Amino acid sequence: MLAFAIDHDSPATIILIAGDRDYAYAMSTLRLRQYIVVLIMPSGPNTPQSLQSQASVVIDWNYAILGKRSECDTPLVRQPGPYHDLDEDLIERLTREIWDSIEDPTVARLSSSHSTATA
Repeated sequence: MLAFAIDHDSPATIILIAGDRDYAYAMSTLRLRQYIVVLIMPSGPNTPQSLQSQASVVIDWNYAILGKRSECDTPLVRQPGPYHDLDEDLIERLTREIWDSIEDPTVARLSSSHSTATA
């Protein structure tokens, strides 16, 4: 992420798929440098709040990618923490895009019961 930021000036969007709180400092640094950081992570009772609070937008991995509603009653796409600097229209568009992909039968879904293909 930081190497990308060195090579590409802000504004730019960086998408991180992680659930490890060790990324929080790097995300904070990028946010301070005016990058939009989209975090895709599984929601649940053990999700690190420090990681979520540094993201511009958090997308629920379980629902958006796996198609499973998580135990936590959190929105599919949300702006966490004290930073609400993104246009609400962007949040609505992201939510709509994810909903459309969930409802589209041609979109392949990951699943824990899905067997892996062999070469």
